[in-house]
Amino acid sequence: MTYQGSGTKWTSIEDVFDERLGLVTSYVYPDDITKLARTKPNNVDPTPNELTLLRKLSQGRFKRAITSPTVMHYLAKKEGITNIRTLKILGEKPLVIAFRNSPENMKRLRLLEKLLEQQPACN
Repeated sequence: MTYQGSGTKWTSIEDVFDERLGLVTSYVYPDDITKLARTKPNNVDPTPNELTLLRKLSQGRFKRAITSPTVMHYLAKKEGITNIRTLKILGEKPLVIAFRNSPENMKRLRLLEKLLEQQPACN
């Protein structure tokens, strides 16, 4: 992801880490991205969530972010932010939903599973 007018370009994933970029701290990134983030920590701006990442990116606090384009575009539309662009999709990963192990969340999990069983598969 980038913001419109950033002028950012890159040809390899290593190039992405040549400048400061945003990552979401709760995300599990692919090994190559995690390794680069560890080797170039001064070029990583860790953010606690997607909304913070979106706001920082749209304000030009960094030129690039590695995140879910779908989530970023959804939040940008919701927040009225119009200067966010997808540079390249690095890969597709399945959606993972995590719940704390509590009685309330187990009820929510069962409800979610029931609702998902009722929906046709998306491919």
